[in-house]
Amino acid sequence: MVRPSLDAPTVYAAVDLDTALDSAVKKHESELREMEARKLELQELSKEQRFRPSDEGVSDEVATFKIIKSVKEFVTASIASVNSIQDEVLLVVPQLC
Repeated sequence: MVRPSLDAPTVYAAVDLDTALDSAVKKHESELREMEARKLELQELSKEQRFRPSDEGVSDEVATFKIIKSVKEFVTASIASVNSIQDEVLLVVPQLC
């Protein structure tokens, strides 16, 4: 492995194998700690049942969410949803500047 310098032009210097491996392990350990923190946060949220819709009669109802990335996808999903709507629709859209 090599390490770039901050000088201009950039000069690359060889890095000791143990140093390179330690650096890679520390990076992965850091990512693992972040994922475990997110896991704990999600477990707490699930215990508080924040993801559940309001308890208006149906306690075992399953809610699903989908990220829509294009107008075509939005129209397709909207048509399917409108055709199957029984109670209500909630749309969350970003504010356009």
